[in-house]
Amino acid sequence: MRSRLLPFLFSICIVALPVAAADGISPSNVVLNAHIALKAEMAVVYKREQDLASAVARSQSFYWDYERITYTALEDYWPKIDKSGKKWELISAVGHYLNHALSRLMGSTHAVSGVTVEEEFLDESGEVAAVTTRMKLQSAPEAVPVYFYLHPTPQGWKIFNFTAPSTGFHLYQNVRNNVVPALKAGRIEDAIAHLQDLSGR
Repeated sequence: MRSRLLPFLFSICIVALPVAAADGISPSNVVLNAHIALKAEMAVVYKREQDLASAVARSQSFYWDYERITYTALEDYWPKIDKSGKKWELISAVGHYLNHALSRLMGSTHAVSGVTVEEEFLDESGEVAAVTTRMKLQSAPEAVPVYFYLHPTPQGWKIFNFTAPSTGFHLYQNVRNNVVPALKAGRIEDAIAHLQDLSGR
């Protein structure tokens, strides 16, 4: 999930408004906390040589909405997925794949050394927050703009999409590209197995 990143921003109508959450943790803080938790977990992983994706999942599952990510990326195939009885297994595989990709990003030559929040917006419905950040990579002199999208859940704001237009990365497109070929060629089990292979399981 490194440099194949998505070419255009997730289009959303946004207005500049202060964003609050029922639990008091703003979308910006969710993004920053996810980054801090990921860095802390990666430090432990390197010391103990644990399975990366499983370890990262401990820190990241609280911050990401894997179900919405899976549904939105694969919406055209959702009736088939829903009827298969393998929906939650696929969602779990997508989450594991995302955690594996995040761990690789943190541990690669393009490792993220820091994240700075620039702006936070709320759409007119109040159901989607967009957080504009700049992400400093160890391999690049200039910070890369990265956009996170969150929605409120009973557990607080959760990330359901992120894009890095300058690198060509789009989360949904990345998931779609890695799952749809397997869905077209075979069963849901084939798509799950393909994601597991990509995650090194």
